[in-house]
Amino acid sequence: MAAWASGDYSVIGTTLQIVGESLCETLDLRAGERVLDVAGGNGNASLAAARRFADVTCIDYVPALLDRAQERAAAERLAIDFRPADAEACPSATRASTWCCPPSA
Repeated sequence: MAAWASGDYSVIGTTLQIVGESLCETLDLRAGERVLDVAGGNGNASLAAARRFADVTCIDYVPALLDRAQERAAAERLAIDFRPADAEACPSATRASTWCCPPSA
């Protein structure tokens, strides 16, 4: 985790915003669909999904990246559930809306 938290990867990640938009377009994501963005980082895919009115949960084990993603979501007034979590510690998800990961150590 130290390596990911040591730099401002959110600045680099914002240059990849088009990737999140393209992903949601390719998936033909619709309003009300549930999205779980694992290793969501600065939120590119989560923001793109929320702009399409999906029910989005974004997890990452680097709190600083989630903080930046929350700032971006707030600026656009997008509702996204951000959770610090370690994807390797999560159970298999069948219903993302009721699924919760333990915070990473």
